[in-house]
Amino acid sequence: QPAAGSTISTSLRLDEEPASITVSGTVVDADGQPVPGAFVAVGATDPRRREENYGDQLLGEATTGSDGRFTFQLSGVSSKTHLYPKVFARTDESAIAWSVFDLDEGSDSVTLTLQRQQLIEGQLVDLDGQPAAGVAVQVQSVMITPVSEDAGSGLRNVAASRAAVPWFTTDDDGRFTIRNLGPGHGVYLNIAGDDRFAPQEISLNTGAAETRTEFDATYRPYTKNLQPGEHAVIPLAPAQLFEGVVLLGDTDQPAANAKISIWASQQENGSMTTVEGRTDANGRFKLNPNPGIKFGIQAFAPDGTPFMVKQLRDLRWTSDETTRTMQIRLPPGVLVTGTVTDAVTGAPISNAHVQYYPDQAHNQNYNDDLIVRWQGAQPTNDAGEFAIAVPAGPGTLLVHAESPNYILEERGSQELDRGQAGGERTYAHAFAKIDPAAGESPAPLAIQITPGATVNGRLVDSDGKPIAAAKMVSRLKIVWHSPQWRAFSDDVTNGQFEISGLREGVEYPVYFVDVERGLGASATISTADAKPTIVLQPCGSAKAKLVDQDGGPIDSRSVGVHMVVTPGPSQFSQLAYRMGLLMADEDYYSNITRIFSWDNAPATPGEATFDLLIPGATYRVPNPNGGMLATSVDFTVESGETRDLGTIELEISK
Repeated sequence: QPAAGSTISTSLRLDEEPASITVSGTVVDADGQPVPGAFVAVGATDPRRREENYGDQLLGEATTGSDGRFTFQLSGVSSKTHLYPKVFARTDESAIAWSVFDLDEGSDSVTLTLQRQQLIEGQLVDLDGQPAAGVAVQVQSVMITPVSEDAGSGLRNVAASRAAVPWFTTDDDGRFTIRNLGPGHGVYLNIAGDDRFAPQEISLNTGAAETRTEFDATYRPYTKNLQPGEHAVIPLAPAQLFEGVVLLGDTDQPAANAKISIWASQQENGSMTTVEGRTDANGRFKLNPNPGIKFGIQAFAPDGTPFMVKQLRDLRWTSDETTRTMQIRLPPGVLVTGTVTDAVTGAPISNAHVQYYPDQAHNQNYNDDLIVRWQGAQPTNDAGEFAIAVPAGPGTLLVHAESPNYILEERGSQELDRGQAGGERTYAHAFAKIDPAAGESPAPLAIQITPGATVNGRLVDSDGKPIAAAKMVSRLKIVWHSPQWRAFSDDVTNGQFEISGLREGVEYPVYFVDVERGLGASATISTADAKPTIVLQPCGSAKAKLVDQDGGPIDSRSVGVHMVVTPGPSQFSQLAYRMGLLMADEDYYSNITRIFSWDNAPATPGEATFDLLIPGATYRVPNPNGGMLATSVDFTVESGETRDLGTIELEISK
């Protein structure tokens, strides 16, 4: 499953037909000799099919010939349509080997070297130590530890992993054997869940910490790193079953074949993971969530009905329960319909997400038990049509096309929430104000979105050589489930980047970082230069001493550093909200670089070091608990510079 807040990191241009490519190579053994009869396959991820096993696809299978050679001819795939391409091979007795390849150019020189497998053997048990017999175990992903960039991080998609390492079922004693892994290989396993056990994830030999660190608020799998030959005994969390019926309003009419989901959190204030299901013809449901200490249910109405999505929050489990039974009644709303079309061509826009933001200050029919915004979003069909149930009263529809090639509009969150200026900058391809009355059937809306321009550029180092892999960051990277800017980025490969949705005559700040080589650049992109070349230079760094209002040291891991892509006051400043100002677009820089410091306490208390900073970009040391003012320290660095920010005093709640 994707991590909380994760997202698609490649722009999709669905109007282009990908060319055919060839992927060929040789499978050899540890001595470099060809391996005949080896199983070879190609896998990738299609984000357009993300509802189907997250879009994971096995694109082809083959067996090597007597010379160890293989060839795949792939059509309909490119970097515009698919992500995370891998070609991989194994025999019944070898470890899996894999390699990445270019989805646009293909490859004719892949060499996959098969090493001897190292079995992982163990036993699944319940919390009382009794064998967990007949448990189906799925291989979610395989990786090399420590993570190897040459290996492309690992076989992360389900289709590829299943072909690479066979899925299995525990025997009568709960025992299992995982084959086709080599020394230094880790594996993530999924337990689908049944009436005995909760669905859960197991991490074996991945190098991840076995216990949670102080600042780790993520939902974590059960983690174990084994010594060679060690027998693993893994306890499974029991099922915590929620069942019941969903009804429409005050009637006894069932919400038939409707989506229902349940999230679980392992902490009071940690991230969550969700399991989805559907009601039957009688509106009945049975949910088996991931293990947790608190839960929340979201019950949806059948498509095209004027009933709202309802949530039940902060559900707790008592130790003597085996099943929780409940009845959920969906509150009535108003069904708003319409179409989304291209403002230039008039063509319908399919799979655009339409979500509702209530005017919380003026809509008396809205309450916190209703699901709105991204969680209640509805997609358009092939004709560009949508239908979404909303509470009667004022609010706004936000429309986000699947393609990034449309111009984003901006509103302040306070304008959406209460009809006032300021707040967080909120982006969509279209905003439509609505104010339906209870019981009415509003006329269909006609919503148009405007296409923008595209710039294709080159990314090179100081020697003029293409940058193999980098991250591109801009305020144009908005995803429908986060209309406020977050630290999302696009992947740049082989020195070629593309940025879409540009408005003519507008200059956009865009930032690039090559995490592996420590290079970065700040640039201004516009339609005035359709083919820019950006040169990356060595990144800079900064250091500071962080103290609280009493002069005591602050652990830098609890603060971090933000990257600012649109100037403005700190998002933590209550005064700025009251003054009607628009906040900065900012987020934790570590969410871009994916370099976290949870496990690395500073050598000196209060010492903070911020590395891999892009020259010319604006960074901010935030003050989350600063109250009314929430002042922060903004700074930039030059290439190769280590900037000393001195002592920074932050207000910390005590």
